[in-house]
Amino acid sequence: MLPRHRHVRRLLLLAKPRPLSTSATTASSPPSDPAPSSSPAFPVAPCPDPSALSPDDAIALLPSVAEAEGSAAALALFRRLAARLDLGHLMRLYATAATLFVARGNLPMAHEAARAMVAAFAERRRLREAADMLLELRSHGLPLAVETANWVLRVGLRRHHPGCCFAHARQAFDGMGVGPDARSFRALVLGCCWEGRFEEADALLAAMWREGFSLDSATCMVVVHAFCRQGRLRDVPGLFGRMAEMGTPPNVVNYTAWIDGLCKRGYVKQAFHVLEEMVAKGLKPDVYTHTSLIDGLCKIGWMERAFRLFLKLVKSSSYKPNVHKYTVMIGGYCKEGKIARAEMLLGRMVEQGLAPNTNTYTTLIDGHCRGGSFDRAFELMNKMKMEGFLPNIYTYNAIIGGFCKKGKIQEAYKVLRMATSQGLHPDKVTYTMLITEHCKQGHIAYALDLFNQMAENSCHPDIRHIYHHHCYVLSAEANGTKSAAL
Repeated sequence: MLPRHRHVRRLLLLAKPRPLSTSATTASSPPSDPAPSSSPAFPVAPCPDPSALSPDDAIALLPSVAEAEGSAAALALFRRLAARLDLGHLMRLYATAATLFVARGNLPMAHEAARAMVAAFAERRRLREAADMLLELRSHGLPLAVETANWVLRVGLRRHHPGCCFAHARQAFDGMGVGPDARSFRALVLGCCWEGRFEEADALLAAMWREGFSLDSATCMVVVHAFCRQGRLRDVPGLFGRMAEMGTPPNVVNYTAWIDGLCKRGYVKQAFHVLEEMVAKGLKPDVYTHTSLIDGLCKIGWMERAFRLFLKLVKSSSYKPNVHKYTVMIGGYCKEGKIARAEMLLGRMVEQGLAPNTNTYTTLIDGHCRGGSFDRAFELMNKMKMEGFLPNIYTYNAIIGGFCKKGKIQEAYKVLRMATSQGLHPDKVTYTMLITEHCKQGHIAYALDLFNQMAENSCHPDIRHIYHHHCYVLSAEANGTKSAAL
């Protein structure tokens, strides 16, 4: 269980809740919300504007509003105050609101205040303190429902949200003593998969099956991707079989995730077997299924089969290739040196109303540079500028690499100057291509100078570059130019 902060307990004591009695003989009903009346017997003093009060006075106003106007009005005031208070006063506000609603017997509003507290504290990187306060609220009469505990997990799963940490959320959930439901298990499995804690994910899946819960489609997709990253492709059929036994058979999205994982690892034949199994079960592959298969075919060089599948998409009334699919096909043909076919696809792409993007142009430019067609490469680069797409360092690297392979080092430097004049900086690929070409031409001093510039420009060499560096020094020594190398 998480340590309970002293100031959290103090804030809850300051809130002075009226605990619900559990005795059958002395039970008394919690104060009910006042019924609306069009003609009150006594004049009611107007409620002061909370924005005109100090934070302490505004928080102290909450019980009075609940007494005079009911819990709904108090909840509305709570929301207004929560939007403008600092962290210290927020803690008091949540403690006051939650204990107030518990005392009035309105547990749904108490849980709403608790969930708002968790989200607000997570935004301020204080999720642990929010969990501590939830545990203290339990001792003050707020039963921790599994829905509230699940909210802690959901907040912790917001990976791109500042201050959210799944580890803290998991620790808080475990400390609440709440039995997990299906949503709890799914959130825990998702978090473990995203953080690479695959053994824990396996244990949670086993516990989930034992409790009679099944995976939903979204969680299954994440688990399949996790299995594929681990190379555990043989475990996917067992997962699908268990899902079918539990009454939630895998759908197109789940099968596509499996096919995509197989294609990424080069198991394209197996991916087509899975496709056949999928179709045999009455599931129709979608555009993402075909995209994964086309990607896989292009990677292993089966361009003709990829093109046939691509044409099937083009002719289909249901699926239409997008820019990404055209770019993949163009890249596959460029790697095979079939530039004419790549250009043909570019033209067909434009005919269908699709605008090539930076990646499309860069892919085709790289293909032309590999074949030595630099004039067409520059023509394409100018065309992409006219269409509003700025070349990036990868675009320039394609041309620099082409010149280096042809031994035209000075032309490569001209292109590099064009890139730097547009605010771009050379990356590891740029440096490696230039260093390699300098060494081929015997310019060891220039190569070593570029190697040193990498670190100066915050472009740190990896182990491959360090290996190349030592090779260059040895080459210099062998050629009697040790002094230049050092």
